[in-house]
Amino acid sequence: NSIRVFQSDDQSNVTAIKNKDNLIDLLDRHIRLYITRLSASHLSESQTRRSMVVLEISRDLESIGDIIDRNIMPLAMKRINKGLTFSQEGMHEIISFHKKIIENFDTAISAFATNDRDLADRVLRSKEEIGTLERELVQAHLDRLRKGFQESIDTSHIHLDLLGNLARINSLITHIIYPIAEEKRGRG
Repeated sequence: NSIRVFQSDDQSNVTAIKNKDNLIDLLDRHIRLYITRLSASHLSESQTRRSMVVLEISRDLESIGDIIDRNIMPLAMKRINKGLTFSQEGMHEIISFHKKIIENFDTAISAFATNDRDLADRVLRSKEEIGTLERELVQAHLDRLRKGFQESIDTSHIHLDLLGNLARINSLITHIIYPIAEEKRGRG
């Protein structure tokens, strides 16, 4: 839902997302406490490894929430408060980029849940593609700036920071599948 705050001037959307981050923080804390208590019991080696992976993923998800709460939501508020609008082309690019990252997130969660190495490989390939796409979108934005598009000039800082933060989120998403990819390499 974080992309919607860039398509609407409704500040309640920002508040709702910030509240979700508070929930994520609470869930992360409970997961850490549960895993800590669980690790005090007699776990097999594979159960111990899996519990450590769950801790890492919980931390990654909490970090994603923090990026959205602390970095992306202030950008949305800045846009709303200043009455700025992205160019039509720029907004389309942001929505498309966000969609690819959401798709990569869904694939990463599926890869983790099912321990599917093929899905994990797909996430790794998507990381490269998304990195390339980010560079292309930055270049497209710079091209609009050179052409003097006022909307692009007005929103440039927000636009570029948003792309960068979404790319950071994608890096954390990719981190979710590293244990699966490493296990595959160890067996391969």
